[in-house]
Amino acid sequence: MPNRALIGILLSVFGNFASAGTITAFYFTGSPTSWVSGGKTATLTPGAGYGFSPYLGVNFFGDLSPDYVNIAVTNFAINDWWYLYFAVPKGQPLHVGTYLNATRWPFETSTDPGLSFVGDGRGDNRLTGFFTILEIGFVSGQLSSFAADFTQFDENLTIWWNRGSIRYNSTIPLDVAATPEPSTLALFACGLLVSSSAWWRCRRRAHSS
Repeated sequence: MPNRALIGILLSVFGNFASAGTITAFYFTGSPTSWVSGGKTATLTPGAGYGFSPYLGVNFFGDLSPDYVNIAVTNFAINDWWYLYFAVPKGQPLHVGTYLNATRWPFETSTDPGLSFVGDGRGDNRLTGFFTILEIGFVSGQLSSFAADFTQFDENLTIWWNRGSIRYNSTIPLDVAATPEPSTLALFACGLLVSSSAWWRCRRRAHSS
């Protein structure tokens, strides 16, 4: 009986680590000129005093299921806090996949994914980026597991990049690559060019009609 009581206490204290083989952690880094990360590199874990608070929400009116994930990573004892938002386009369920051409949550258009990485009082007025949801699980309508990697460009400037890897009760290891891959940046740039070209075509048609 004492052993069972001790196990119960340990599970309540180390809740995020209770499932064998799972990880809860947040890694981020950024360029020296980045606004949000400020060039800082860090790995935050519950063992270092950080709490991980997940939330599912609805940004677009009419969506019948959650369309964004928010995870707060906080250690108020040392006044350190970070917030992450990952949103799918209107009408889509949250699911595993790669989302390009993301803009600032919650102001993204209904056809674009939303992204926001803010912390310690620093956030963007505008941003671009991309992210990949690697794992997502639900239990009784609540987020039970989540894994995502992201790249965010502060104020739409590619030299102000931030890169992060968030895990919540996940079986997927952290991705701690130091910088965005050139091939990914090239793909992102191509996406911006395509979007801009389509916008100009629509504008010219509107003026000519």
